[in-house]
Amino acid sequence: MLPTKKSKMRRQQQGGNSLSQRSKLRNTTGATKLPDIPSPRGRSPAVVTPAIARRSKSLFEGHVDRRTARSKKNANSTNSLSAGKAPNLKRKNARADLQPPKGKEASKKVQTKIDFATGRVLFPVESGGKTQYFPLESEATPNERRFGSFVSDASVKKDATNSLIEGGDSVEDVINQRQLFASTTANGKKEYLPSESDANALELASGKYIPDAQLESPSIAQGLLDTDVNKRKQKLRYDFTKQRNLFAVRSKDGKDIYLPQKSKATTVELKRGLYVDDSEVSKKIDLGPATAMTKDKPRYDISKGRKVYGVKDKDGKTKYLPRASDASDFERARGLFIDDAVVDTHEKQRLRTALADKSADYMLRRAQRANKLAAGTTSKNIDNSRETISYAKDGTPIWDGFTPPEVSYEKQRETLKKLHSTYDIAKKRMLYPAEIAKGKIKYLPLLEDASNIERIRGLYVSFVPPEPLENFLKDNVQRGDIAQRNFTTQGGQLKAYALDDIEQAFENSPSLILRSAKYVSNVARESSVLQQQRVNG
Repeated sequence: MLPTKKSKMRRQQQGGNSLSQRSKLRNTTGATKLPDIPSPRGRSPAVVTPAIARRSKSLFEGHVDRRTARSKKNANSTNSLSAGKAPNLKRKNARADLQPPKGKEASKKVQTKIDFATGRVLFPVESGGKTQYFPLESEATPNERRFGSFVSDASVKKDATNSLIEGGDSVEDVINQRQLFASTTANGKKEYLPSESDANALELASGKYIPDAQLESPSIAQGLLDTDVNKRKQKLRYDFTKQRNLFAVRSKDGKDIYLPQKSKATTVELKRGLYVDDSEVSKKIDLGPATAMTKDKPRYDISKGRKVYGVKDKDGKTKYLPRASDASDFERARGLFIDDAVVDTHEKQRLRTALADKSADYMLRRAQRANKLAAGTTSKNIDNSRETISYAKDGTPIWDGFTPPEVSYEKQRETLKKLHSTYDIAKKRMLYPAEIAKGKIKYLPLLEDASNIERIRGLYVSFVPPEPLENFLKDNVQRGDIAQRNFTTQGGQLKAYALDDIEQAFENSPSLILRSAKYVSNVARESSVLQQQRVNG
């Protein structure tokens, strides 16, 4: 039904009357101009009564009064003592900032868990009949420390269970980037443990660490000796065996000696104070094997078909070492090599100032040409590997002298749970960090997860003790746990280790680390002490 003309005129008249009434009310009340009140659709605009106008006026004046009071409060606060306080002290939780939350007490009735995402050990905390798991304070994130979601060190850490060997050696834990110190267990077995400050949560909870107080003594160094104080050049030597620089210092008795940095010192050196504080070493000088390079021309090593370069060792004597790419695994394991980049840079500088004597290069090219000949026989193509015997006549398995033995599943699990692993999505297997060369880490699979090519090349993890194999077996022989035996074989009498004895020695080792099977095998082949030996007669 369409609206008529009369109805339209009636609505327009009513709207005009309401607008005139609203303007009169504004003038009579003296209120601030109010916005037009929207009217419902299809109806006339709402009428503003005197009561609505008075209420709007009171609300506006109250809003102004509150803003004025707030500005006065802020102005007065600038003169108060709290004006110069830090923002965190002005907050409502300033007391929580001044008093950080304390760690929770770990329960000893429930076993720990491992957070595989972060590689951390989580400790149980019982509260209200429920058990929750939290990390150690030293491994907690800043957010976890803020809310107290961690376990205190005191509730977890146990007293050290091992005794430090006075004058014992130390080995480098390449995977965790720390030093391990020789100690003895309650049963008299040798075990390498980290210092208290370097130990992880699991080691602290089991007491497998060396207290820091037992490792350090004040340094005997009276200061570094500089050859040129203005240029801050320090007298240096390089210890290739331990891959570290030695600094010339004056001891308390007035003698000039060479000492390492504190971060590179061994157990004996730390205990006797034979180190230099890291803060005293100048940061303006270059460290490393480049400081030991001499200006002597390189020589040619006929026995191994390679060039060797002159260096000054830790005793100040000149010796010749190969570059890293030409070094054997045995030499790499003992640090008896020079980095390729160091050799290249040094040779460029040496040839600029010295006559070009390329006799070593000439002999090297001559040997390479002879090696390419059909009848050429040099050290490069001679097969030096000896045939090994696996069984004696009575069926006893014999260790070949270089293959790392297998350990039990429990021993593997004990070692792997301390490491941070990764998942190989393409091949659906776990990878673990293993040392493939001195100071080099690569993630490798377990033997059962390795492919045929990886097994042939030895690119899988092997579980071995931290120290060199010859040292490990020597300690076991001295304790009487194992011994080399004479076996009657098809090829005659043979002196070697029984495979069962080697496997048992690895199984009884207090701690094992991961190295690639290829790396372990190549280093062991270079040691004559480990190899099978023929017995005449």
